[in-house]
Amino acid sequence: KKKKKKFRIRMSSDLPYVQVTDDAEDTHEDVSSGGEESSVHELERSIDDVLDDIAFGPFQLLMSFVCGAGWFFDGMELSLVSFVLPKLKTEWNLGPIKEGLIGSCVFLGMMVGAQLSGLLSDRLGRKKLFVFATFITTVFGFASAAAPEYYSFVILRLIVGIGLGASIPVDFSLLMEFTPTKARGPLLSVLNIYSGLGAAVESLAAYFLMTNANHWRILIAVSAAPGIFIFITRLFVPESPRWYLSRGDAVNSKKVLAKIAKMNSKPSIDRIKLITPPVTKTLSIVKQFLMLFNKEYALTTILLWIIWFLLSFGSWGFSFIMPIVFTKISNANPYLNTLYVIIFGGIGCLLCLVLIDRVSRKLFLSVGFIVTGVLTIACCLSKNVFFIVGMSMMVSLFSTFPWAVIYTYTPEVYPTACRATGMGFASTCTRIAGTITPVVGVYLLTSHYILPFIFYGSALVMAGFLAIVLPKETQGKRLVDIVPANIEDSMNTKRDGVASTEFIEDSDSYEEEDFGEVVDDILDSDDGAKQTI
Repeated sequence: KKKKKKFRIRMSSDLPYVQVTDDAEDTHEDVSSGGEESSVHELERSIDDVLDDIAFGPFQLLMSFVCGAGWFFDGMELSLVSFVLPKLKTEWNLGPIKEGLIGSCVFLGMMVGAQLSGLLSDRLGRKKLFVFATFITTVFGFASAAAPEYYSFVILRLIVGIGLGASIPVDFSLLMEFTPTKARGPLLSVLNIYSGLGAAVESLAAYFLMTNANHWRILIAVSAAPGIFIFITRLFVPESPRWYLSRGDAVNSKKVLAKIAKMNSKPSIDRIKLITPPVTKTLSIVKQFLMLFNKEYALTTILLWIIWFLLSFGSWGFSFIMPIVFTKISNANPYLNTLYVIIFGGIGCLLCLVLIDRVSRKLFLSVGFIVTGVLTIACCLSKNVFFIVGMSMMVSLFSTFPWAVIYTYTPEVYPTACRATGMGFASTCTRIAGTITPVVGVYLLTSHYILPFIFYGSALVMAGFLAIVLPKETQGKRLVDIVPANIEDSMNTKRDGVASTEFIEDSDSYEEEDFGEVVDDILDSDDGAKQTI
């Protein structure tokens, strides 16, 4: 039998707390009389309560910089391909298929990296993947700058993609798990700003190194250089306190939270006892994957996978072909025009910071998709350089909305035990689409100018309609740490230290109830229960 515990409720001038005592202890002291207990008791609080009390401060700001630097790196590496492709096509005499495969190989690697990252970080912890992914990207980024011919270049860029794909899901999960509820949406949107900054810096580097020369190897090396600094900074990042708690390790979780509180100049949390959710056994990789398709999450998972695929196919496809389109248009500098487009994307990211926690996630996602899709299709209406650059700027501005929301919404919707897995597999769908879209874009562009814009715009509009029917809204909601009972039962989980509870003078028992819900139930019951309070 589970060991019985009793709640003892004491009201003070600031915060109520729950004293949990064994049945054997004498719990009949009249707390209303102001008598003091014989031992020191801790305030039991959830990790969300503790993070909300610590609030946003220097620690979260520093974490946003460390995670954002990874996205800056990602923005540089992904923009790089479009800039070096025309030079490689001439130097290695590439046909349309081989030309497209240079872009596809990075996304293929990102697909593999995202899968491995999601599964392994839920099992081994966030930090290990957080550090190792940057190491892989940096080392093989430098190696690809020295590639002697086409096939070795493709293989090395494939491995770079694995590192990039492994980094992104963990960046989001880790930053989210350190962030208070109210700051989560805006802070995660900041990562998209870093990505845009990386793409802008890459455009400027390409402008200086490639406009009147063919220094593509130097450009690749310059793009890999930030990885050295990013790798070093990530060595000092602590493990996620939520991940510790999901493994039943409340001691290390509290240590990390104490460091955050100290850095944010908040009071000590020594007197706080973390409420530990039911501990799930370490699941096999297959069971982690199957958890995403339990009836609690199955529809959400399927819709998210389709939406992520369509987003990448349409948005990355558009971004990939535009430097090529600018190159084909007379008097259109591909590097500066791409920079102008990216700047408008930065403006879109700033708008996201203001709107993301003021508007329903699903509504924001849907409208962003549909408007971006319509503007993408409109780009094919003219070959005038000013029209195309202007429309591309508007596409870049509005496309930041669905990117920011989908990256925030996806990890919010899953519990801690499978959050990175869910994020990783959703990102995998993006990489599958990213693998396909460069080849499709180059082929369609050689067939007819308007075709890629129609294909990519239609994909984005379709994603907008699918976003409307997502079953869960996450705006303003706390992250889920406890695996829902129907999932837990199906996975044969264990429950460590979870007490069934009863009130001192009330025979009704309450299992796993939130403190506030328990008190509400008592106040709605008989006068005897009220007298107990």
